Amino acid sequence: MTGVQTCALPIFHDKVKLFFVLVIVVLPVIQVVQVWIVCHNLGLGFYSPPYATFVALPGVAHHILNRVFTWFMPLYMALIFADTVIEDSQTRLSSSEIVRIGKKSYIRTKVIGTFTMAFVLIFFSLLLNLMLCYIVFSGGKFIGMDPGDSPENFLYNISHAHPLLANIAFDLVKAFMCALIATVGASIALIAPNRKIVYSLTLIIWFIPIMLNKSLVLIFKPFSEYDFQYLLPIFFSVTFAFVLIIICMAFWRLKDDEA
Repeated sequence: MTGVQTCALPIFHDKVKLFFVLVIVVLPVIQVVQVWIVCHNLGLGFYSPPYATFVALPGVAHHILNRVFTWFMPLYMALIFADTVIEDSQTRLSSSEIVRIGKKSYIRTKVIGTFTMAFVLIFFSLLLNLMLCYIVFSGGKFIGMDPGDSPENFLYNISHAHPLLANIAFDLVKAFMCALIATVGASIALIAPNRKIVYSLTLIIWFIPIMLNKSLVLIFKPFSEYDFQYLLPIFFSVTFAFVLIIICMAFWRLKDDEA
């Protein structure tokens, strides 16, 4: 089986994991309903579809849902993906897999499979939200911001010129980062198959870049006032840190003769 199949099968046979998969898919869908209700009740007129999405919408209309989705993402990812690695260790299934395919292949399967499955899951969820916004808010004109507000900001201007592509690009960025933190959790589980350790460390590693002044969440929002020179260092520094953790954990597991 491929790495994706190896990671997918335990999820499909576990009701808890399926529940959290459903949470990730449903939260952005609920946001569409929430925004429709707010627009209807306040008489704002409907948002223009690309400005009503989960990643793009300013203000408080989806503030709580966005925080629940983003801030607790490592916990969802750990419950879905890292937990499978922990269960493999507890049931000694990992030992039999290592004997069958080798330790290097086992580690590679878990790392690549986790990243791929997590990326597809998050991107599908955000893409579903985007599609629903274009259906529900079709014909909407309300933007909630001034596209000409920052003429010197290249990213701001090109995003407003191509709002659909901007949404897709930022959806890809968010899916990529969420997939990385999922892989961080799975890689920690490879060397420390303990739920308390895996969940707490993964949350801490995620919260550190979120709580900084140059917060990780800034790279998840299109149509913001921040240009490439501000956002790219955040993206590359956090990516480097997460990938370094994954590599170190994988190498540690590979060299651990007792594991």
